[in-house]
Amino acid sequence: MRVNGFIYMALLLLVRCVDPFVLENEKYDERIVVEGTITNEPGPHQVKISQTSPLDQVIYRPLQGCVVSVIDGSGTIYPFIEQEAGSYLSDSANLKGVVGERYRLEIKTPDGKSYESSWEQILPPIAIDDIKEEYEEREDPDIPLGRFGFQFYVDAADVVRDTVNLLWQVDATYEYRADLKIDFYYDGVLRPFPQRDLFYTCYKTFRVPEIFTFTTSAQDGFEVKDQALHYEDTQTRALTYKYTLNVRQLHLGKRAYAFWDELKQLKDLQGEVFDRQPFQVNGNITSVENENDKALGYFMAAGVSNRREFFRWNLGKFDYPVCVITDADIMAFGDIFRSRPSQWPIYITAGSSGEGPLAVVAESCLDCRKFGGVLEKPAFWE
Repeated sequence: MRVNGFIYMALLLLVRCVDPFVLENEKYDERIVVEGTITNEPGPHQVKISQTSPLDQVIYRPLQGCVVSVIDGSGTIYPFIEQEAGSYLSDSANLKGVVGERYRLEIKTPDGKSYESSWEQILPPIAIDDIKEEYEEREDPDIPLGRFGFQFYVDAADVVRDTVNLLWQVDATYEYRADLKIDFYYDGVLRPFPQRDLFYTCYKTFRVPEIFTFTTSAQDGFEVKDQALHYEDTQTRALTYKYTLNVRQLHLGKRAYAFWDELKQLKDLQGEVFDRQPFQVNGNITSVENENDKALGYFMAAGVSNRREFFRWNLGKFDYPVCVITDADIMAFGDIFRSRPSQWPIYITAGSSGEGPLAVVAESCLDCRKFGGVLEKPAFWE
């Protein structure tokens, strides 16, 4: 089986055994995959439902037309409406997650099958005390001088429970820039570009793919300090100007924590013993008609706290490729007058100073959006 997203990719090889795992594509176990969370945060809350697919098809198969609802401990039912294919959202005016309340997910698929999750309780959120960085060098056989970057850490407020289970979800945003600015463009006529730095500065946001879990049950005392998050190095443009992390700290129940911690182990095993010995990751969603028919994924309730911090890298040592104007780029400028309308507009640069010879370079040298970011500055940007 194979499905999109990490939670799907991590679950596609499911078997509890110690024998070599042989992938066979003649038959596969088609199952539904569910991902959803109810928290104390403002809604809407989302449930995503998809179907597994054969190993030779790396595709996401959203399951449309389901009847999805969440029921609380007092029996109140909250319907979810399909907004996009396979994505079901609650009405934020009606469903507001309450700390201490229990919730259960109920699904009826288009073919008439019914699934329900276990009851999940929203535990009290625990505050994040700090998010911090530490300069770190790492050896890398592919990089002669090694890697340089920031290792990030999180501290949580002291806890009072005997056992606290935490999951951290990390979103990173950074500012970066193109290497050159646009001075002219050609659309059959050579014209000055109206705003030289229009496509020069971008902002990119992404979810850090690693899974970060922690439980106080394995330690003496109740401190949650210096828990490692991800490592960001200078092999990309991420640390060039300004970098920010938004960390969501989820307080989980024991069963939800076990699910995410197993997924973490599964991910860590990739490239080591994962190819030889994958293992079962047990979710909490089961068919009403057949207890042996279990959905992949997990529906959970969690108390959530958030914190955002900004960081600046001031140590240089960047090691990503940059655009340099070559003689061939300068010669390419002469070719624009033989170009076809289908190639227009063609952007032209006069170098960093704007006073050099005209040249036609790769668009990624001139348009920061080619690296996946957007021009709009985020509302939270400092």
